[in-house]
Amino acid sequence: MKKNRFLMILVMAVLAVSLWTITGCGGGGGSASNGTGTLRVALIDAPLNASEVNVDITSVQVHSTGGAWKTVETFTPAKHVNLLDYSTGGNSLMLVDSPLAAGHYTMIRLMLSKAEVVVNGQTFDVDLKNVAQTGVKCNGQFTVESNQLCAVTLDFNAQRSFVNTGSGTYMLHPVMSMSPVNIAAKVTGSVEFQNGTGVVQPLPADVVVNVYPQGSAGNPDALSGGAVVQLDGTFEIPVIAQGTYDIQILVGTNVVKTLSAVVITSPSTDLGKIIVVE
Repeated sequence: MKKNRFLMILVMAVLAVSLWTITGCGGGGGSASNGTGTLRVALIDAPLNASEVNVDITSVQVHSTGGAWKTVETFTPAKHVNLLDYSTGGNSLMLVDSPLAAGHYTMIRLMLSKAEVVVNGQTFDVDLKNVAQTGVKCNGQFTVESNQLCAVTLDFNAQRSFVNTGSGTYMLHPVMSMSPVNIAAKVTGSVEFQNGTGVVQPLPADVVVNVYPQGSAGNPDALSGGAVVQLDGTFEIPVIAQGTYDIQILVGTNVVKTLSAVVITSPSTDLGKIIVVE
């Protein structure tokens, strides 16, 4: 699955995949300080040979060390998601952006009310009896720190999870992996174009903000995240790992400005107004 722009999340998050033993949001059994942090959960998918793979999600729950399941997001009505919409191009679906008590967590699960697979225009209901009570579980450890953003991406592998029984029906045998980001941040800002005398110019079409690890600007294989600039000039990257980055502003494929050694800190970093002189 090629990553163009990260969204993860959470779950960025976006943004998807290794587990790290780190503070903030990662593997390991370290303790967290008292208080409340923020959990973001994003969903991506590995593709299946079908035109649609639809699931109805009723809630997202997390399990704490030595504790019980806690619901962090409830969908009423159920959230109808075609997993194949998030299988290519770096797309992800933000499922959770919620306060969560600081602490160590060991699992995430999705509770489903319905699933179906559409192949060649024919819809097949998916038998959910394997997950009706337990939900679609994903084992993986992460730690939420007080006043920090923890970002987790769930990869719902449709190709391995939805099994054709050969008799015109499908069973769900879920395979889902988790990818926590280290201490993460939301990045916001705006872009303004000016002429040589400082007069504001109309915003061109197709303005994009790309973020790269420091020293890697322009390397497509190193792209850490990005966002499309909105008509009012603003942009938001929901989840990116805390660190130092180079940031490029592009119009189409042309780089019009580069910012070097930009420090991004949790829980959010506002880059302010980025002025591009034409």
